Amino acid sequence: MMRPTVEVLEARLLLTHPVPLPQIEQEPNDTPELANIIRLDTEAADHDPAAGLSGHMGGELNLECALFCLGPRQVPSDQDWFKFEAPAGQRLDLHVVGEALRGVAISLLHNGQELASDTDSSDGLSIEQGSRDGATFYVRLFVPSFDRIASDGTICGPVDRNHRLECRGHIPYLLNVHVTPGPPVEHEPNDTLEQANPISFQPPSPCVVLCVRPLDASGSTDVNGAPASSGTAGEAVSLRGPRPQDGMHGFIEGSLDNRDNPAADCAPVGCGLVRDTDFFSFMADPQRQIQVLFQGEATQAGVLPQLLDSNGAVLATAHALDRDGDGQADAAILDYFTQTAGKFFVQVGPDLNATGTSSEHYRLMVDVTPDPHHEHEPNNTL
Repeated sequence: MMRPTVEVLEARLLLTHPVPLPQIEQEPNDTPELANIIRLDTEAADHDPAAGLSGHMGGELNLECALFCLGPRQVPSDQDWFKFEAPAGQRLDLHVVGEALRGVAISLLHNGQELASDTDSSDGLSIEQGSRDGATFYVRLFVPSFDRIASDGTICGPVDRNHRLECRGHIPYLLNVHVTPGPPVEHEPNDTLEQANPISFQPPSPCVVLCVRPLDASGSTDVNGAPASSGTAGEAVSLRGPRPQDGMHGFIEGSLDNRDNPAADCAPVGCGLVRDTDFFSFMADPQRQIQVLFQGEATQAGVLPQLLDSNGAVLATAHALDRDGDGQADAAILDYFTQTAGKFFVQVGPDLNATGTSSEHYRLMVDVTPDPHHEHEPNNTL
């Protein structure tokens, strides 16, 4: 029988978000093999494909009294596993709502590897991730501090800061999964050249020197720089050079997720702060102008992307821009003219200034255009 707290959360969700009644978790679902399936479906008869698919799951974490031991014996407390299918090129948005989520964590996994996580929030948990390939994704909800407890229930030492007794009751929650087409979002792991996320190209917006990007209701501009329709208020965006119609434009959003690695997980990346690095790839023909524009929190942190060749050698490094004149970088840009066709990489990070766990969002935009008016080095001899 459902607990009143779960029913209350369901009622609140239905009042604020008119969606079908959530599914209810079925125990046991404590391992990936027992994961409950989240059914994704449309939420209206006149469904717009651009609106994506959604699924909702109600459940609770059942946690009893447990003695915390920092010894080698480990028995997980109650944890709930779910799974869902998502096609390639989609944006995954996961949100968990509840009244007592402090200390609860959520992880999104693929092929046994964690892609993203969120924890320690009193007002909800959220994950945004991209699906590079069509795949089955797993969601884990758990309380990290309960991962190490005495397996036989005996006292493993004095009840002090290293051996303490704590009790938790039932933690109800509602898990919401939303899958929508784009915009492109990075897909971890992309920490090496071999794991680089490909950047998909589209024809650029039809503007030459000045584009006007439309403003949405929140005052934000369209991320792909599409021109505003006639009579639409927008933001003027100056470009450094021509963008011919036969060029290509691509963009992707991501974040540098720097984390502290606990001593228990030192191998293989080592202890201490682990600084995230993201790699992206694309193809370009010869005699093409490559322009990379970089924006977001990572820019303000001093991160400057680099353009690499197919072997990983650095071809160009972006330089910072202070477009509003406040003395702080708000963008970074690099230009490179290709001599031969091939595969190119963009490296974002690491943030050498990072001192602790952080997540620095960024937007990476790449233009590849014919530019016959640009000099082509080397041109130092007859």
